Amino acid sequence: MVSDAGHDMKARLRADLSAAMKERRTDEARLIRALVAAAETGPEAEASRSDRYMLVRRCELEAR
Repeated sequence: MVSDAGHDMKARLRADLSAAMKERRTDEARLIRALVAAAETGPEAEASRSDRYMLVRRCELEAR
């Protein structure tokens, strides 16, 4: 199913973001943040801007 593939891709990006932040790979983390934002703002996205911010913030906190 297409929606499942999109969900899986976003979950993988979030995991990659967390790993990049833990390992202090700042350029990679910046790129992955942009990819997550692009995936979240696709036509099927329903999350608000604050929800996306909280997701990125949670990943940042988990990386510490």
